[in-house]
Amino acid sequence: MGRKVAIRHQNIKNLTNVIEEINNSNQKFVQFINKFEKIIVEFGCGRGEYVTSLAKLDSKIGCIGVDYQGERIWYGATKAIEQQIDNVLFLRTNISSIKDFISQKSVDEIWLTFPDPYPKNKHSERRLTSHTFLNIYKKILKNNGVLHLKTDSEILFNSTIDSILSYGCKIIVQNKDIYAEKTVEEKLQIKTHYEEKYLKIGKKIKYIKFNMIKGDE
Repeated sequence: MGRKVAIRHQNIKNLTNVIEEINNSNQKFVQFINKFEKIIVEFGCGRGEYVTSLAKLDSKIGCIGVDYQGERIWYGATKAIEQQIDNVLFLRTNISSIKDFISQKSVDEIWLTFPDPYPKNKHSERRLTSHTFLNIYKKILKNNGVLHLKTDSEILFNSTIDSILSYGCKIIVQNKDIYAEKTVEEKLQIKTHYEEKYLKIGKKIKYIKFNMIKGDE
């Protein structure tokens, strides 16, 4: 680990909008959650570009970015503080541990923006839309909550459709080229650094919106 990275890892402990250990920060987390009627969570938030932009769209919504990489968290949290964005909080933890932070049926929306597609089939269970992770999302998502996937990967797009249908989810929207539409939802217009790069080389951005309600309900 380089010196700058090590310093950032250390500095996130002092950032007011970052939580690493729920036992030491439970009160801060509960206070944040209780301030908002609606909660959005982005898993694998990276440097926090998307979750921070979601927070800027509506200050009445509480937005939580989750990632395990401390350096990435540092970038997003620092930017949010500099821009005085008070409705965003960052959790440094593995997705598998999210139940220690977020109570059941308390999240309105989950966003997965350009997660690793894990193109080899032998790694399919590591995809963030595999049944392993859907089980986790279902526990924290409200009954009427929705999930969003935004990706440039054809493999992840197709495997997600197969995964969520076999799980019993209901697809609300599926689009293989969102920017080909005449109008694009405001939340989908947010572009991270990597998405800008994908668009410049001609990649189409794909989107799926779904919920945990069975298709026949």
